[in-house]
Amino acid sequence: MTNLSLYRSNDQASISYFWARVLDTPLWAIFNMLPFILLKDFKASVFQLAVFIAIKPIVSLFSSYWSSMVHERPKLLKTNIILAKCLGSSLFFLVPFFQNSWLLIFASAIYMCLAVGALPAWMEILKRNLTDIDCKKTFAYGSSIGYLGGGILPLALGWMLDGSPHAWKWIFPLSALISLSSLPLILKITVISLREAELKENPRKSFLSYLIGPWKKSFEILSRKRDFLLFQVGFMVMGTGLMLMQPALPIFFVDGLGMSYVELALALSVCKGISYALSSPLWANRMQKMDIFRFSANVTTLACLFPVFLILAKWNFLFVFAAYVGYGAMQAGSELSWNLSGPIFSKNADSSPYTAVNVVTVGIRGLFAPALGSFFCQAFGSESVLCLGGAFFL
Repeated sequence: MTNLSLYRSNDQASISYFWARVLDTPLWAIFNMLPFILLKDFKASVFQLAVFIAIKPIVSLFSSYWSSMVHERPKLLKTNIILAKCLGSSLFFLVPFFQNSWLLIFASAIYMCLAVGALPAWMEILKRNLTDIDCKKTFAYGSSIGYLGGGILPLALGWMLDGSPHAWKWIFPLSALISLSSLPLILKITVISLREAELKENPRKSFLSYLIGPWKKSFEILSRKRDFLLFQVGFMVMGTGLMLMQPALPIFFVDGLGMSYVELALALSVCKGISYALSSPLWANRMQKMDIFRFSANVTTLACLFPVFLILAKWNFLFVFAAYVGYGAMQAGSELSWNLSGPIFSKNADSSPYTAVNVVTVGIRGLFAPALGSFFCQAFGSESVLCLGGAFFL
């Protein structure tokens, strides 16, 4: 009877994560087109684009506080995910009433903060309820389906936006409603307790302890786990290169190549999404055969091709699509490495503090990398910034 119950809880965790990723796809599809909506419809400045691009990494600093609530508290894992989804997605119901681009940027900041903040809870649930192999497979296939849908939907969205530029005002609320429809599945998850001590109630923390807790815990882990510290250093360098390039991409595509919404959707979503979906299971299989350092080095090597192909697109437009085929494959491996590093390095301990370290380091590089990318873009041009990002990969 116990084994049957355990199997069902495992199965429900896998199913819930899979469908949560699928149902989040429409919202992510339109969300990823926001830099171009801001540029085309709101006539956003380079500074506003830089602020929007910097949102995802910078809000990770605040996401660490959201995720810290679940450290050694398995009873709050589901609650953490559900509240994050409700609070983050519901803001997009107000999009039709936004008249100022800063309101859209603010709503995006809250959404990203909570979405990233819920990641450690998701990873800990998968670690508790699934075997190591099933955990990697569930994450890979859930991500693959999500990105495959994210590759098809933006193409349709691009046609809609080219024909009706203000269609995004109703696409956002509809996508948010679809995302929230995964809540009943998440509620069905049974979180398995790994340690007897977890059955006891944890004492309440003071405000000061809550404020410095994520930073203290992160420093403690990095001081104690040298291998995890080396992993973070490597990911910091690669992530900095990616963030440096982000402010240059919309300018390079719109001003340098004159791309339409449909062309942007084909490159950014279809090519990247299909490549991600096809390569993610292959990366998951490869991850079983090598250590995480060699695995991550392979991912970074692939990233080096991205800026090279983009610059070649000035002579042949097809290189844009080749660049995003490679980018999709790189991102599939990168997300596997980044998201599963917590369960891998934590071994039998609670993985959520380790995943929270990933979130914090994203926020740290987000404080300077996008701003530097924006500055270099204005000073030296978008192509120079692409070359600089490639140098960081090397």
